[in-house]
Amino acid sequence: MKQKVLFLTGASGFLGAEILHRVLAREPETSVICLVRGTSAQEAQERVVRSLGQCSEGLADPKQLHRERLLIVNGDITLPRFGLSPLVYSLLQRRTTRILHCAATTRFDLSLEDARAVNVGGTMEILRFARGCDSLERLAYVSTAYVSGDREGIIREDELNVGQGFLNTYEQSKLETEALVQEAMMTGLPNTMIFRPSIIMGNSRDGRTTTFKMLYCPMRLYGLGMIRVVPGKPWVRLDVVPVNYVADVIQNIFESRAAFGKTFHLVAGPERAMALQAFVERGVEIYNEHFAARGLARRLRVPQIINDSAGVAFLDQAIETMPSGQVRALFEMFRFFIPYTQKDKMFDDRNTRDLLAGTGIEPMPFAAYMHRILSYCFETSWGRKPRERESLEAEVWLEGQLERVFCSSPV
Repeated sequence: MKQKVLFLTGASGFLGAEILHRVLAREPETSVICLVRGTSAQEAQERVVRSLGQCSEGLADPKQLHRERLLIVNGDITLPRFGLSPLVYSLLQRRTTRILHCAATTRFDLSLEDARAVNVGGTMEILRFARGCDSLERLAYVSTAYVSGDREGIIREDELNVGQGFLNTYEQSKLETEALVQEAMMTGLPNTMIFRPSIIMGNSRDGRTTTFKMLYCPMRLYGLGMIRVVPGKPWVRLDVVPVNYVADVIQNIFESRAAFGKTFHLVAGPERAMALQAFVERGVEIYNEHFAARGLARRLRVPQIINDSAGVAFLDQAIETMPSGQVRALFEMFRFFIPYTQKDKMFDDRNTRDLLAGTGIEPMPFAAYMHRILSYCFETSWGRKPRERESLEAEVWLEGQLERVFCSSPV
């Protein structure tokens, strides 16, 4: 039986690390090559080890897993051949049997040119690499449900460019990237699939996260008592999914031949999404419970949701009058979130549900684990201090040991 070798990008990121963790813990027959950008090979290795250490569940005998099944290669997806030598690049192509491309920039404030350089340019390099692999069995690209841009209403998995506008350069660059992958699917790159997560939050079991962006910004500002007005529509649904659900779905569907040629929404769906009004009210409730448990007299009031330009103008004025610093930076990030409170989307996930039938893998409504998300934020001071946990012992190999890692026979 041919050895499974997964070529994974984005392994040092929030989602990529969770996927890597699952492969190492649950797929003993699979070896992994992680392409990670670093100032040195050592730094690239340390980034992955650190990210693995922040996953929710520790690995069984991680030192042994790292020795035998994981190779971390210092490279850059935006460079020709990832910046690797022709020999190393060719060896990686000869060993790789599957590709999972998670790496991307998720920043909303980049110029379109800079967003394209990573998301579009990086994926072009991945597709070029894939076409040269001798034994490629499957390829998956992680996109975003928000390639839907400024659309409202029902968004289907088989829809992409229907003339929508975009709320930021991230959305536009991801749509352009997904179009590249779809074109590759139709022009000779077989066994390919696309995953579109919605807003990814921390683990639904313990709240753990390594990033405090997007919805975390308004939640943090609520706690500071600095948001009294929220621009938006009270009924707009916020489609939120926990990272453990997204990683579990990707790992499960990636193995299915029935997934080839399809796109999958990894979303809460209309019935599990949380209305903006409920999100604001529940967030304030959790804060007040937290204050009471600590014996603090402080109580927050529920911010008013204003469905017109007055709310945006109020926010802009607050930012302009605020001195530079951490709070202003939070407000500026919050500003990028506001467009998502204006557009009511209902993501259809029929493809995903069909392939998950009988697995027991389902998204949990955000209302059911929002308190865990905020509790983790409180315990870690919003990421400024790590929660105590067992240290992750890990050793990784040197780049030149491809033969020892992946095959006992000569390359």
